[in-house]
Amino acid sequence: MKHPIHRRALVEAAIEVHDCGLSPGTSGNLSLRVPGGFLITPTGVPFDTLDAAELVLLDARGEATGDRLRPSSETPLHAAIYADRSDADAVVHLHSPHATAIACLRMDIPAFHYMVAVAGGDSIRCSRYETYGTDELALAALEALEDRTACLLANHGQVAIGSSLDEAVRRARDVEDLAHTFSVALEAGDPVILTSDEIGRVKERFASYGQAAAGATPRAPHSPRGSDERPTLRTDRLVLRPFEPSDAPAVRRLAGAREVADNTLTIPHPYPEGEAEAWIAGHPDAFRNGDLVIFAITTPGEGLVGAVGLMLERETGIGELGYWIGVPYWGRGYATEAAGAVVRYGFDTLALTRIAARAFCRNPASSRVLRKIGMSHEGTQRKALPKSGELLDTELYAILRDDPLPNGDAT
Repeated sequence: MKHPIHRRALVEAAIEVHDCGLSPGTSGNLSLRVPGGFLITPTGVPFDTLDAAELVLLDARGEATGDRLRPSSETPLHAAIYADRSDADAVVHLHSPHATAIACLRMDIPAFHYMVAVAGGDSIRCSRYETYGTDELALAALEALEDRTACLLANHGQVAIGSSLDEAVRRARDVEDLAHTFSVALEAGDPVILTSDEIGRVKERFASYGQAAAGATPRAPHSPRGSDERPTLRTDRLVLRPFEPSDAPAVRRLAGAREVADNTLTIPHPYPEGEAEAWIAGHPDAFRNGDLVIFAITTPGEGLVGAVGLMLERETGIGELGYWIGVPYWGRGYATEAAGAVVRYGFDTLALTRIAARAFCRNPASSRVLRKIGMSHEGTQRKALPKSGELLDTELYAILRDDPLPNGDAT
């Protein structure tokens, strides 16, 4: 199964709009850009029963690449937006009740409230009417979305785009809320419309709104919902969070120890200058592409103690577990606790089918960790992996999604 991280994120977003009442019945569709194309929800499948394997992978033209279900009937709309808008990494199309009601009046939502600026201008435009699922509708939507990030579709519903699924879903919810408030205001009288200058000032203030704009580190969600949002996991003693640039000195100190390098495949010794910074800098793109998810293993009192992660085979839904612990923290069970949490995350959140791991035969402590987290020994590979100019024997371990897991409480 290709793109397991992106698939899980899209399923979670679909469930969210369903639970909020924004996608009645089997209406609406969501998509997420991935390398080479995009994932989209299938036609006729209710969001509350949707499985990651049922999402349909399409190329950039909107042509199916082999998934078993038919894509949404609005595939031309999504394909056209991705082709026209480089700022769109997610598209949400909903028949949310109040936005659809205003669309059936073929009205724009004017600047009756300053929050109309969330769509990028002084109105949320309503497109002209075209038949659903057609290229004509896609063109009408593109016209209504010009210099906007959301619009209404006449006698149909709404469309919102974003740089992530979180952003697109949040924008769609804002449009629905605005449509609801606008309909109430129309019943009460004639709403006073804000000027373009006032909306311009609102947009300027939006640019400096929120924690990210103020330079703060955004709160990490416990599971990815968008292509850029790396998760944080928690266990009894540990916090597994994304690495930050400020972790580089601790990484150099801990990973630079010969004992750590000797028992891992890729960590060099001596540890080169700039290696930690480059390694950390590559994590966001690797996660965004669905290739890697890696966590800094930290404790509240000691800070960084190691690293744990999964290399992902996007086409098969298979992950490979890797980890290291700094020498001062050996013998405390941190590797077992962190690795077990990441295995659960791989199965529960990423919907992986199999997670494997390898340990050098000369490192029995690592084999004990893998057995403790429920992995089965699948064999010994002789002279299998190169390290420091020699070929080393390795032990291969793996666990499947349906295998029993030891008790654990990662969140």
